[in-house]
Amino acid sequence: MENSVPQRKCTKCKEIKPATSEYFHKDSTREEKIRGICKVCANDAKRKHPIVTKGYKRCSKCKEVKLANVNFAKNAARGDGLHHYCLECSKIVKRERYYKDHEQSKLKNRLYYVVMKDRVNERDRLYHARHRTERNERHRKYHAANRERFTLYHRGYVERNKEKIREIRRRAHINRRARKSGTPGIVTKTQIQEQLKRQKFRCYYAACGFAKFEKRNGKYVFHVDHTIPVSRTELQPRNDISHLVLACPACNIQKNNKAPWEWPEGGRLF
Repeated sequence: MENSVPQRKCTKCKEIKPATSEYFHKDSTREEKIRGICKVCANDAKRKHPIVTKGYKRCSKCKEVKLANVNFAKNAARGDGLHHYCLECSKIVKRERYYKDHEQSKLKNRLYYVVMKDRVNERDRLYHARHRTERNERHRKYHAANRERFTLYHRGYVERNKEKIREIRRRAHINRRARKSGTPGIVTKTQIQEQLKRQKFRCYYAACGFAKFEKRNGKYVFHVDHTIPVSRTELQPRNDISHLVLACPACNIQKNNKAPWEWPEGGRLF
C-alpha cells in the first residue's frame, strides 16, 4: 500500500522526508506552506550562526556581525527593513555585476535612448528646471572645495589645446561683434568712466557684496555688463549707457546671459 503522506526533498541535505510540520517548519508565503529546508538543516544553520545582539546584523556574504543602522542600507521589502548585505559587500556585488554585464547594459541603454529620445530629453529638462537652484548650489560648493584641483586641470587643458581655444574665442568674438552691431545704441569711454564714478568704484551686483573693484597697475579691474544680455534678442537689448553697468569679473561670469530678474543673487530687478 502506497504512503498517502506527501513527500518533499530538502533543498540543503537533499533527503526526501514527509512534508509535515514534524520535519519542516511552516511558511505561509510558499505554495506548499512549508519551508524548503528541513528542520534538521535549519537547526544546524542556527547553531552555526548564533543569535545576534539587538541592534546588530550579520552580513549574509562576509558573515561578519556589524552595527545594523550604520553598516546596512535600508530595504523596505525585508522584515527588518535593512539589506541583507553590508555596505562594503553591496559595493563589491554591484561592481561585479556591472563589469559582468557592462557591454550588454551599454547597448541596452543606448537602444532605449534612441527609441525614447524625446521623452528622455523632456524628462531631463523638467528635472533640471525643478532643481536648478539646488544643483547650482551643489556645484558651487564642490568647486569651492576643490578649487586648486580645478585650477590645475584648467591650466593643463589650456596648455594642451591652445589652438582649439584660440579658434573658439575668435569665433565667439566675431559672433558677439555681429550681435552688438545689430543692437541699437552706442557707448563711449567717457561714459564708462562716469559710470565708474557713479557706482563709487564698486560692483553693481549684490552677489559679491557690492565689492570694491580691484586695482592693478593703477587701473580698476571690472567688466562692462549689458543688463539685458546682447544674446537675448527677444528682450530687445540696447548698447547704450542706460543699459550698461560695471560688474566685477566673478559676478559678470556668474550672471552669464541671464536678465537681472532671472538672477536673484544679484539683488537687482534691472
